[in-house]
Amino acid sequence: MHRFSLLLLTILLASCTNQTPVPAPTTPPAPRATATLVATNVPALRPTSARATQVVPLNEPLPLTAEPTQPEATVLAAPTEQAAAALEPDPITRTLHLETPTMQGDDVKAVQQRLLALGYSELGPADGFFGGQSELAVRSFQQRNTLAVDGMVGVQTWERLFSRSPLAAEGAGPLVPIVDLANGWLLGASRDGRWVAPIDAGRLMAGGEVYTIYVPDGTLATATGTRPTPNPNYDPCRYTHYVTMSPKLTAGVAVGPGWNARPVPVVAGDRQDTQLLNIVVELLKAHGITKPEVLLTQVLAADLDGDGRIERVVAATRKAAGTSPADAAAGDYSLVVVVPEDRVPVVVAEEYHPQAATFNAPSTYELDDLLDLNGDGSLELVLASHYYEGGASAIFTYRERKVELVLNEGCGA
Repeated sequence: MHRFSLLLLTILLASCTNQTPVPAPTTPPAPRATATLVATNVPALRPTSARATQVVPLNEPLPLTAEPTQPEATVLAAPTEQAAAALEPDPITRTLHLETPTMQGDDVKAVQQRLLALGYSELGPADGFFGGQSELAVRSFQQRNTLAVDGMVGVQTWERLFSRSPLAAEGAGPLVPIVDLANGWLLGASRDGRWVAPIDAGRLMAGGEVYTIYVPDGTLATATGTRPTPNPNYDPCRYTHYVTMSPKLTAGVAVGPGWNARPVPVVAGDRQDTQLLNIVVELLKAHGITKPEVLLTQVLAADLDGDGRIERVVAATRKAAGTSPADAAAGDYSLVVVVPEDRVPVVVAEEYHPQAATFNAPSTYELDDLLDLNGDGSLELVLASHYYEGGASAIFTYRERKVELVLNEGCGA
């Protein structure tokens, strides 16, 4: 079964051409407000190679005149790899401690991720090896939580670490959860500038968190969320955890309290901009779609990485009318790209269908928003993906022409 893929950092190599005119732009339907969940495990995210493309020159950068009208602030934690698992931890199977050769494994990584989620940053990266920094972080946790301080993870330390109320590191900032409201998925959280995977964030949330709701048009709202819970009655999504908001909301990105998640203006661009259309044409030709029908579904412009330069983020999808959701027509595609001022696009997600295909479950990609989700002043890209039997949402950073997947959640067959 085809799985959707959000693709990290791609820059496409192909030559510029002026021989084929840009097709007349077609105004697409408005982006979705809700998404359908249908499927079985969290879809995999597969990176692709880096590429670059020459394109025709663009007009002057889109001026940003809108003033940011956003609420108070929020806070953050370290990149942790997502695990499809229930909120309750697995039982301990061995005591973790310093030894030679170094102990390693999924249990070590789970402990490291949990410590980082609690703000014990002396650990360093969660690499699955129980070294000196891991022992130091365990000792700090034990001392903070009034346990015997021996640097070893035995039953008592394990149970306290994975309980609902372990004490975070002294001076650690609050955990700031992030929820995709279209699906109700907990995407994860951030703490002290670090990312916390959904499984770790969910274990630390008691419910009652107050969120600010962001949508691309600048509208703001607040809501209160429940404790994250799986859907026990729907087996395909039993490992995906949901947060229900009060009042009930079905669109936008919910961010816990702490900071302004839109510190710089984000404005809508022109979906019929000829030069943006040319960029997409060149990408499609490079992937074998020789006579592309270009449909821009969304354009947002902002200074993503705080360098004073405006990037435009473009989403484009073509799904031939009358085609089954499970099939792809020749010329179908979906992509999201960042267009910096130098006009060389950086691909975030992409899928191309030069040939028609039956029951290949093609993906479509959407740009949900541009938000500062870890409090560093730069904007992350929030993307959604849908295919015949499922979908996912993901958060990407953009730095120095590189995109990196930092959090994702979803469910699908």
